[in-house]
Amino acid sequence: MVVGGVGGAAPGGRGGGRRAELEKKRKAWANQVELDKIKAGAAFDSMPWDAAGCLPAAQVPALLAEVMGVGTDTLDADGYGLVVNHALKVAGLTEEADALPRAALLDSVSKYRYYLARRATIDKMFEQFDLDANGKLDRRELRKALQSREHKNTRAVHSIVVELRVMNSDIEAILDDADANNDGHIDRSEMLPALAAWSNIADMKIEKKKSAACALQ
Repeated sequence: MVVGGVGGAAPGGRGGGRRAELEKKRKAWANQVELDKIKAGAAFDSMPWDAAGCLPAAQVPALLAEVMGVGTDTLDADGYGLVVNHALKVAGLTEEADALPRAALLDSVSKYRYYLARRATIDKMFEQFDLDANGKLDRRELRKALQSREHKNTRAVHSIVVELRVMNSDIEAILDDADANNDGHIDRSEMLPALAAWSNIADMKIEKKKSAACALQ
């Protein structure tokens, strides 16, 4: 899976610069999440919570609109689905639940802004790989979509550029983590968690390659 070597991927070169850039983006995102939670506080307080501290699922669009400062007619349906799915997962509830706990929603609402920032990328992936145009990626389509992203990604192990292969077992793990409705597909509202799941798998693959390379030295 080694596709080529580079001589300039030292810490100060291309590889180091990319890692620094990614770390900067992660920190900025973490800061944005905290700011979103703070800003969401007032909006959350204005919602009709029940005695158990839960919000009717039907009120989630109004909550998102309040947090984002927009009208409910401008909300992205797939992003709304992402928020609800994530809240259900955090709370350990099934999709039939008609109310969502405050803490789970607070954790989920910050994902909405992140989804909006990635919506163009997600739409492009579906446009290219949703071959039957049913709004979902099956296992084969998802694997092709992720592998295509890897073709464009630059990863390095000890200054050697590597290209990760997306395996069937990886797809099953991603579905276990991101397929909220358990239909064996990934729709747009599930794509962001699917990408996050693959990112975690890819990080583990890279760490294994580094460990293997060190063992041979």
